[in-house]
Amino acid sequence: MQQNSINLTQHLWAILMLQTPEDLNDNDPDDTSINDTFLLDHEILEHAMQHDLPIFTSIDGSLDRNGIATVTMCIIAPDIKDTDETGSSNWQSRFAKILLICSWCLPKHLGTSPPCINMAESLSFIIGEYTIPTDFPIIYITDSNNARALQKRAHNSHYFTHWKKVRCVKQGIEYSIASHLEYLTSK
Repeated sequence: MQQNSINLTQHLWAILMLQTPEDLNDNDPDDTSINDTFLLDHEILEHAMQHDLPIFTSIDGSLDRNGIATVTMCIIAPDIKDTDETGSSNWQSRFAKILLICSWCLPKHLGTSPPCINMAESLSFIIGEYTIPTDFPIIYITDSNNARALQKRAHNSHYFTHWKKVRCVKQGIEYSIASHLEYLTSK
């Protein structure tokens, strides 16, 4: 299980992680010539942290009546304008700017179990962790107390006996997802 988590980590970092300016290779083609309407990875990070705030990441999962689970992760930035007075809370009444949306549809079965809302919510934490480069401060915004409790328990799993970890932490989601979330949050 540990080696599978390491391999999955390398794969997901390769396809999801936003590139910082330091990560870009001088031999890469000029991405700005492709389309001027999309933000480049490093521009998303710059906009997200332009006010010296952590990166705000909204995560959510859903399950429709047909049993299809969907995961969504959004990087957002508060709409703080240069004209806002110091100490003003005007920005709180404006919509946040959406900088990036990642959405995945889960397969009909994960392992031997059909997807559930807890699986979707847990996967949104995983996608968020792989999208934002390490050592960047992140604030997760979620409406799910279940997902937050599962992530917190996986992060503090050393306080649980093996029985309690399996029955209370990993039972509500597919075991491999819970194990990977535990591996990821321990890093």
